Amino acid sequence: MFYNKGFARKEIPLKGEIDTLPRFVNRYKIREQVKRLKAGICELCGKENIAVIMHHVRKLKDLNGNFEWENLMKSMRRKSLAVCADCHDLIHEST
Repeated sequence: MFYNKGFARKEIPLKGEIDTLPRFVNRYKIREQVKRLKAGICELCGKENIAVIMHHVRKLKDLNGNFEWENLMKSMRRKSLAVCADCHDLIHEST
């Protein structure tokens, strides 16, 4: 046999215990890489107000320190370097 009368809806009275989320002004920090890109300064030669390109390496331990840019990345402890287009070409020519 099937239950023919249906199930009655239970009305739950609303109390003053409604969950509300607090308003956050800054829920996240701007990443360091974004700040370095927006600065528009080549970290290798020091040119300012230019479009910069991020040069990336897979691992810092793979850098030998033979070039200036390798030493700079090791000293900054960063796997990325914000450089101008000219410096980026020089980096890829040197490797």
